[in-house]
Amino acid sequence: MMWSRAGLAPLLLAACACGDVRVASDGSPGGGSSPDAAEGAPDGGGDGGDEDASVGPDAAGPDAPPADRIVFVTSQVFTGAMGGLAGADAACQAAAAAGSLPGSYLAWLSDATGSPASRMNQGGGPFHLTDGTAIAADWADLTDGSIATPIDRDELGRPSEGTFICQGGEVWTNTTAAGAARGADACTDWTSIQDTSSAGNVKFADASWTESECSVITCESGLPIYCVQQ
Repeated sequence: MMWSRAGLAPLLLAACACGDVRVASDGSPGGGSSPDAAEGAPDGGGDGGDEDASVGPDAAGPDAPPADRIVFVTSQVFTGAMGGLAGADAACQAAAAAGSLPGSYLAWLSDATGSPASRMNQGGGPFHLTDGTAIAADWADLTDGSIATPIDRDELGRPSEGTFICQGGEVWTNTTAAGAARGADACTDWTSIQDTSSAGNVKFADASWTESECSVITCESGLPIYCVQQ
């Protein structure tokens, strides 16, 4: 078939409009594509594309626990009338602020309304003292029945002796090594001095760190509490 110049003109104009289109000897479009086609991809494609937006420090979301989490025992002591778990949490946050410690903190306490296992973020880790000493690799390690070293440093990094009740070193907990409530007695859900509760001990790294032999302590006693970064 013979092609006239007039018949070729529309094809040539179409080719120019489309960019660098290769035409085979038979007049059909050839292989390859224009460099402009790749460069014309929407921003976010290729390097640094939308897929990369799902990774990085913020990928886990704003509520993700920090990679390293601090645990300390308060320098201040409290009776069992702490204003419930919310009051104990506020005491932990105030202590952390006094020690210029980052993040938010909850009290390692249990009562009828909650426990560390039900209230705390179980991600993140490792856990360490305010002086940097490692306690546990992660939540599972923290609650497996023992820790690497006693929690015997306060919010300022100073050694803590706890309170002498029966062994010396007592800390309010009413919490098992697994992070669950140890018993029903919890100073009327940490609101009263007319009751009893149980303690942990800053001198131990076995289960006694949170469930010591001191299981019946009058709530008018003044003991410190453990605080865990979330």
